Amino acid sequence: MNNVKVSIEKTRGGLKKAVAKAIQDAGCHDTISTGDSVLIKPNLNGCSIKGSTSVPLIKAIAQVSYDMGAKKVIIGEGPVKVGKERLQKYFRKMGIQETTKEVGASFVNFDDYEHVIHESVSQDLPEKIGISKYIYEVDRIINVPMLKVHPSTVVTFSMKNLKGCTRPQDKIKFHRLDLQKAIVELNKLVRPHINIIDGIKAMQGTDHNGGDIVDLGLIFCSKDIVAVDSVASYTIGIQPETIRLIKLGNEAGLGESDLSKIDITGEDLESNRRRFELPEEAMARRFPDLRILKEGACSACLANLMDALGWAGGLRNFGTIVLGKDKPDVDDAILIGNCTRKYWAEYTHVKGCPPTSMEIANALSKNSLSGTIFVDD
Repeated sequence: MNNVKVSIEKTRGGLKKAVAKAIQDAGCHDTISTGDSVLIKPNLNGCSIKGSTSVPLIKAIAQVSYDMGAKKVIIGEGPVKVGKERLQKYFRKMGIQETTKEVGASFVNFDDYEHVIHESVSQDLPEKIGISKYIYEVDRIINVPMLKVHPSTVVTFSMKNLKGCTRPQDKIKFHRLDLQKAIVELNKLVRPHINIIDGIKAMQGTDHNGGDIVDLGLIFCSKDIVAVDSVASYTIGIQPETIRLIKLGNEAGLGESDLSKIDITGEDLESNRRRFELPEEAMARRFPDLRILKEGACSACLANLMDALGWAGGLRNFGTIVLGKDKPDVDDAILIGNCTRKYWAEYTHVKGCPPTSMEIANALSKNSLSGTIFVDD
């Protein structure tokens, strides 16, 4: 029998029951000891309620943590920097603070408190990186991402969710480095004890915050962060070995990506498989006339472009979009980001490293757009 376990559970019988069974089946039942302090790290990005971890699931995990012997439970997140007023409105609509009080836990915004600074850890990380002090002040960490596709990393599950433990400036810097390698290095610094992926209402399509909801009705659980991401990826129709982030995580020794070496318990894997639409596939379907030239483009520009197209794709005045080191080959082109500055004199362009989603959307449509533009979490 394989030592690495991943459990898949359906939630139709009740969330608390499903969480308890998932933890048991994944061999995590002895992870929390009597008197432990537990940090639950969901994806509460501050941008999109439908693109966030389910609050009822967070509540169930807190309840089960107490049942396992936890003395103290903290729910913590470092959301996207969207402004205090907008963030508070998001938290109110989510109901996270009220729910936290109901179960006797506490809620913290990591960015309101100190971060532990690490210097010169890796060439694939910023020179200085700050990680929430709460990571180091608790006995156990439960990592609870939402199951979503992503324009930069294909999927955004357990490994990527840890980016929320860093300072706002570090989140931006990650996208100016090799994003996947930076996430892997971060995963060496932050090691959750349990990973539970929220696939109750998962997300496919145009982007990771404003895509289409899929009623998958599943949660995935494991001690192994790479294994649980691999099983979840396969469940939505993607071979884990084709996802660079998962491959790099396996090569770095963070966990197992070979499904044949993983003991998958609970629900049957094959009968629960679905084929999720990826962001670029969704854009190609919606806008068959659109060309995106992106050789050498960074993940930040690509992610913000996908967000902008979700809002302004149908209003755009350009048939070709150029990013990174690619060269425009038609007159009907718009250039995105500072990497294209070589051709700015001849083409409409959007400055920035990266330019924001709103800036790109406005340039694409030649109009002033109002409303929420989702950004990366």
